[in-house]
Amino acid sequence: MARGEGARPVIGITAYDELASFGNWNTQACLVPSDYVRSLADAGASAVILPVQDEPDATLDALVQRLDGLVLTGGPDVDPARYGAERHFLSQPPCQKRDERELALIGAVERCGLPLLAICRGMQLLNVAHGGTLVQHLPDAVGHEGHNPTPGTFSTHAVRVDPQSSLAGALGWTTRDVPTHHHQAIAALAGDRGPFLSECSGILRQTTTARFSKASSLLRRRFSQIAPEPGADAAP
Repeated sequence: MARGEGARPVIGITAYDELASFGNWNTQACLVPSDYVRSLADAGASAVILPVQDEPDATLDALVQRLDGLVLTGGPDVDPARYGAERHFLSQPPCQKRDERELALIGAVERCGLPLLAICRGMQLLNVAHGGTLVQHLPDAVGHEGHNPTPGTFSTHAVRVDPQSSLAGALGWTTRDVPTHHHQAIAALAGDRGPFLSECSGILRQTTTARFSKASSLLRRRFSQIAPEPGADAAP
């Protein structure tokens, strides 16, 4: 969408729909961790939070046409029924309304050609939307709890970026230790995606399409499986 001189790009952020406590209140709320908003502000963008709600395709198309990009955030596990699997006993209860909202937003973004950055759950949902599948509990695949050692805390591990990818050009580095906290990952990668960042142990953490290059100049901070994460963004 055309902006006036000096205007910042406007980036939509998908919201959580969770029970939250603040002040004297304990109520259902649409919210996002503030690191998402701060990271976009540091990258030179203005953030708009998009709540979980039902809207027809025409309304969604009109909405995304007012944005310059979309960030699909982290959050609860995607419903395994959406990729034809039985639910693992350690998979979180699905949030059907959020799954449906974000799948609809993915469709609107792709119809309108909007840049999309999918983070953590968002990356997993994007893969599912295009026919891919997920590992429901990563320790079953890798044999350790290193990705999610303690609830509410971060571990670290090394990641490797494809030197030829848009992400490598945006970040300016190809290997680094990053914070991590997740128990699911991509299993079968959808055929129209391209992997460009993985852990040194081989777990896929980022995918790309040609559209990523349009957004990368806006989103130069470190975004990985659970990013934006606490940690310094030091120069390489």
